[in-house]
Order: sequence, then structure tokens, then C-alpha cells
Amino acid sequence: MPKKNIEYWEEKFARNRERDERNLAALAEQGWDVLVLWEHQLKKKELPATQRLLYEFVRREGDLPYDEAFPEEAEGTAAAR
Repeated sequence: MPKKNIEYWEEKFARNRERDERNLAALAEQGWDVLVLWEHQLKKKELPATQRLLYEFVRREGDLPYDEAFPEEAEGTAAAR
């Protein structure tokens, strides 16, 4: 939260959340599955977890689980923990 003009930013963030909720609801109503990614999830440190999240989001019945589809990434993620 910015330290200056706090009231403005609180109201702006509240409007943004309401807009996002409306947009997500409208997309869901049209049959879309929506995955929201935040900027921090695209940083190098977060990429292994984000890759897993994306794979699970698009994975279909019959596709391998992430750890089997990408065993080398799964090992690297476990080692990083």
C-alpha cells in the first residue's frame, strides 16, 4: 500500500477488486475457466511453482501428473525447498 494518499489507493484497489470479480464471474458464466497469475509469479524464483500451476490448470484427464511429465523439474523443485 502506498504511504501517500492512502484513501485514494484504498478506494482504487477496492474498485479494481470489484471489477475483477465482475469480469471473472462473467467469464465463468460464459463457460471459461480462468487462472489469474500475479506479477510476482513470473519472477525467476517462482517459475517452477508457476509452471506446475499452469500445467495442472491445462492438464486433461489422461495426462500424466506433473511430477511424471516433468521429472527433472520436479526434482529441482524438491531440491530447492
